[in-house]
Amino acid sequence: GNSYVEDESAITTCHIGFGTNLSQGGTVKAACHIDAIFLSPTIFVDGKKIMESGVLVGNPLRQQN
Repeated sequence: GNSYVEDESAITTCHIGFGTNLSQGGTVKAACHIDAIFLSPTIFVDGKKIMESGVLVGNPLRQQN
């Protein structure tokens, strides 16, 4: 895209940051900060698939009893 702010928060993507996080209220000071943005990822959390090819699976934010 043309804007990293839009890219890192675009629907069907996953954004992970590495390095310094002071500007986000963190405590890590590193030599740099690098963002990785994945387009249409498949994501598993605690062994459960929550996103497949950029599409949420079921309702991953709903707490299971």
